[in-house]
Amino acid sequence: MAVVTLSSAVLSFAVILLSWLGSVLWRGDIVSLLTPRGMRWIVGSCADMLATDVVVWLLLLGLAYGVTVRSGWAEALFANASLLLTPKARRPAVAAATTYIERVSFRISVAVLLVMVAVVMLMLLTPHAILLSATGTIAHSSFSAGMVPLASLCLLVTSLCYGLCIARFRTFEAVFDAMVYGVRCAVPLIVMYLFTALCLNLLMYATGQTAHAVT
Repeated sequence: MAVVTLSSAVLSFAVILLSWLGSVLWRGDIVSLLTPRGMRWIVGSCADMLATDVVVWLLLLGLAYGVTVRSGWAEALFANASLLLTPKARRPAVAAATTYIERVSFRISVAVLLVMVAVVMLMLLTPHAILLSATGTIAHSSFSAGMVPLASLCLLVTSLCYGLCIARFRTFEAVFDAMVYGVRCAVPLIVMYLFTALCLNLLMYATGQTAHAVT
């Protein structure tokens, strides 16, 4: 990720310089970023280029990831998945490695997850579903636009339920620390995305494409 970020930063400066050279050689085909018009676009559109849905998605997924890991739900999920793949003769020994509280808590969290999924499906499959588009399709609907936030919310609530049941989260500070941990893990992806999106937007503007095409 560091290599990609550095490469994007170097390419951004290269695009700015090459856009000036290209505007001199090919004129109408290339838009120079070193002209007053280009500089105004860079300064005025910088926030719009970087403040995209992807940044919000990465932050929300980071929050959900932190709670999932710190609550122990991810570990419990892998343990139960491996239990299903274990031969029946060895399953009692594998199940004995977890406590009764952990098993019950995992089942409760899965039940919570299934309830949330069922609620979302009801808002998609019922007549005049509220999450569908005006034409009754998933494409360009509220569901397609909010799929990542919905998935993050379901994962966060499920993990939080498990963490509370097994007393992994005893205070709000513990939950907050778990969220901060997740965002900290997502920061490298966010930094890489910001530099990559900036480079691609500069390239598309210099070549006469629609600005802010990279979201």
